[in-house]
This record gives sequence, structure tokens and C-alpha cells, in this order.
Amino acid sequence: MERIHIYESLESTNITAKEMALSGAESGTVVIANYQTAGKGRYGKSFHSPPDHGLYMTIILHASELSFSTPTLVTALAAVSVCEAIEKISDKTAQIKWVNDILINERKVCGILTESVSMVDNPGVQRIIIGIGVNFNTPPAQFPDELQHIAGSLFETEKTPITTTQLAAEILNVSVGPNNQHNDEEKIEK
Repeated sequence: MERIHIYESLESTNITAKEMALSGAESGTVVIANYQTAGKGRYGKSFHSPPDHGLYMTIILHASELSFSTPTLVTALAAVSVCEAIEKISDKTAQIKWVNDILINERKVCGILTESVSMVDNPGVQRIIIGIGVNFNTPPAQFPDELQHIAGSLFETEKTPITTTQLAAEILNVSVGPNNQHNDEEKIEK
């Protein structure tokens, strides 16, 4: 069974991942899109997802395989993993703005949306999907007016030292634990 599904365009990687989770997708299945027509963030807010300028991906996890399934903790773990990946592949220092935003130079470059999925015939959380949207090389003028003062991009030009594929691979490969090189508390902006 394929574990990584790549699309040119989706309404939302979370919506597609949720459908896959309900259809029995394996834990670790990843959905990636070049752009989203209706990317979403917390509290029903939209997530600006233009083509060719971001990494938009969702990871499906089986709750039974996690030592915890609280969405806030899963989101925090994902946020630390994204920071670790960014710092490993770039010269950028990333911070977490509790609980789901990643900032570089006080600008939001990444949002994380964690959702739980319950099967119709089995109440309770069986799957957790983690949506990760990274403004990779979005020109400042491409952000909508309401985001101009808060949004930023991992890289400022289209000439980047890595690709979105490399960033996705690094996020998926990063492990967070006691042997981790960084002091994770420094990343969290209170």
C-alpha cells in the first residue's frame, strides 16, 4: 500500500487525509499537495496555500500506536519536529508560538492543525491527522492584506538551498526525544 500520496491540488490535505483515515489508511500515511484551494487552520480560519510556494502536508497516525493521543501534545510534538527540521536544513532559528505556529524572526512561517478521527462503528479517537503548512518561498506581496504584518516565509526568494520535498523528508525523519540537540524550551514563545 502506498504511504505517500502527492497531488498537484487539493481542497485541503487534512480533508483528503481524513477520508483516507476513515477508509483504513496505514499509520504514517502522508498526503502532500502543491497547493490547496481551501487550506484551513485552527478555529475554521483559512490557510493561504498558493501553488509552488509552500509545503502542504498531512500525516495520518493511529492513536493506538502513540503513548498519548491528546491533540495538544501531538501538535506540540509536531511543532518541535518542524523546528528541528527547519534548523537542520537551513541557517534559520525557529520558535514555537504555543501551540501550533512556527515563527522565524517573529513572522509565522508554519501552521499546524491536528484533528482527531473517530470511526462510525467505534467511538473514541482512532486516528489523528497532523496538517503542516509551511510558507516555503512565498513572496511577501503574495500574502493577503490581512496577513502582510504577521506572515513570513522560510526563504525569501525562489532560489532556495533545498526543495519542499527535502523539507518534507526532513520533517518526517526528525525524531524528538531526550537525545535531541536543542533545548526545546527555548523554541516555545510564551
